[in-house]
Amino acid sequence: MIFGPLLFLSLVLFELFRLLKMGQDAKTIMGTSQEALQVLRSSQLADEEKESCMRRGSIEILKATLRLAGKLVLAGAILFALFELIVAIFPGLEKPLLESLFSPSVLAILTAALIGYAWARKVALGRLRVLRSD
Repeated sequence: MIFGPLLFLSLVLFELFRLLKMGQDAKTIMGTSQEALQVLRSSQLADEEKESCMRRGSIEILKATLRLAGKLVLAGAILFALFELIVAIFPGLEKPLLESLFSPSVLAILTAALIGYAWARKVALGRLRVLRSD
């Protein structure tokens, strides 16, 4: 009984990460950081040019970080609302659900199920694209 709601919440979190494109914000942060390091290492740029590049990069990293933080807060709020809805429907599940989130075996099972879901989703969408192109 516990795995159903937990799997549902995990799938919602997965889809929120995908729909909100949180990976792109993380890639922007990492890419801009790498570019900044390359600029700092450059011996061809003057200190003023490096400073200017650093300022622009810092602003871009700050924007991406704030965007990612906002998306994480939104995802957290949605998951919290769904958790509260599940608890309202099944009042006896609140304590077991919260306790199961600290269980390594439950987390391992949910992770494996989520990886399976992601793989099946990718395969199904790939086949759907092939069918549409024919």
